[in-house]
Amino acid sequence: MIGINRNSIIQIVKIYITAVLGLLILTGQAHAIPSEQWNKTFGGAGRDVFKSVVQTEDGGFILAGSTASNLNSLSDLSLTKVDANGNLEWNKTFLGHIVAYSVRETKDGGYVIAGETDLDARMIKTDESGNEQWNKTFGGKGVERAFFAWQSQDGSYILGGPTTSYGTGHAVAWLIKTDAGGNETWNKTFGGTQDGAAIFALQTSDGGYVLAGSISSFNDEKTDMVRSSRPTDAWLIRTDANGNELWNRSFGGKESESFSTVVQESDGGFLISGTTNSFGAGSQDCWVVRTDPDGNEQWNRTFGGKDSKYACIIKKASDGGYILAGSTGSYGAGELDAWLLKIDASGNEQWNRTFSGKYAESVYSFDTTTDGGYILAGAVYGDPFPNDDALLIKVTGESINGSASDGKSTASSGKSVPGFEIYLTVFSLVILSISQKLRR
Repeated sequence: MIGINRNSIIQIVKIYITAVLGLLILTGQAHAIPSEQWNKTFGGAGRDVFKSVVQTEDGGFILAGSTASNLNSLSDLSLTKVDANGNLEWNKTFLGHIVAYSVRETKDGGYVIAGETDLDARMIKTDESGNEQWNKTFGGKGVERAFFAWQSQDGSYILGGPTTSYGTGHAVAWLIKTDAGGNETWNKTFGGTQDGAAIFALQTSDGGYVLAGSISSFNDEKTDMVRSSRPTDAWLIRTDANGNELWNRSFGGKESESFSTVVQESDGGFLISGTTNSFGAGSQDCWVVRTDPDGNEQWNRTFGGKDSKYACIIKKASDGGYILAGSTGSYGAGELDAWLLKIDASGNEQWNRTFSGKYAESVYSFDTTTDGGYILAGAVYGDPFPNDDALLIKVTGESINGSASDGKSTASSGKSVPGFEIYLTVFSLVILSISQKLRR
């Protein structure tokens, strides 16, 4: 060898080993799987559940759900505010057998709640302390529910769900716009001879709306879409800014499917999540469908094992991927466990994680948090929670300080560290070359 000695070779090997190990450590830390930070339960002698959670401007959380802990035989609406560590700040109960499905923060720092009471859709507006400012009911002689409500940029409100009082007499999807005081401006129904329901909606980049839900697989069959056990297809509806339908698309197979949430992509297309019994492993697999701006399917993915999954909800992640949340009986340690799943922009699974104990945990809502983590809300049941307690779980984000082994959660990821094969190949070639030189 010319210009190189054995000591130099040893130094080169050390440098390569240090560089490769450093890269592996950094990439492994950058992809640390989230872990549980804390969990809190709320409730009394009766059944308590959280159905909706969002992070508030002050870093805390607002939760809406129902409670029967006032020893009333019927459930009442509960509105709960906690700080960033899950400590209770205040709780309000709205009597009258009101069921809450959604809560959102309003521009004035207050809250708007969507739900139902006495078979009518209900929207309640409160101040920042949860004190009622006004409430409105919407409906006719049939059955109505408000599954969602939010405040638009102009101060008006959008709400909706299913209705049987309007349209064709079947259960149809329903979208309502009100003024800033909750007074109806217009309402639109979608559906004809097939029963349908809107479960979620958002405003699109052009000022229109997209609704996600389900529609009956059978014509001329009148059912309660919320409680019907007959097969349904997942349903996507697109409207203009005045609620006029532009198109609708259905997705599914021989069994039942339903959409529960939707996000709009930068190209104008949509990513919709829900559950399917026709594809994947069956028994309500978590299901994600990607469409173009006109609602035409581009791809779909299923996630989950052979046991039941529930409430597959999707939100955008900060890195261009997506986070899915719900409950699963296929993984974890319990009968039913809280479940968090990460996919990339093409729908490929990056990791999935369960959060469980010896009880059953159901997740109905989740939100991303400003610290890069996640907040999950639902209910826990099983001794010592025979009547269900409301449940709140805070989860870390994918930071370099994240830990994947806290003893409270389990993870699976069949993914290798990104670039590992490249690092290993380069390192092996270097070692081989040096070895050959040493033998000369």
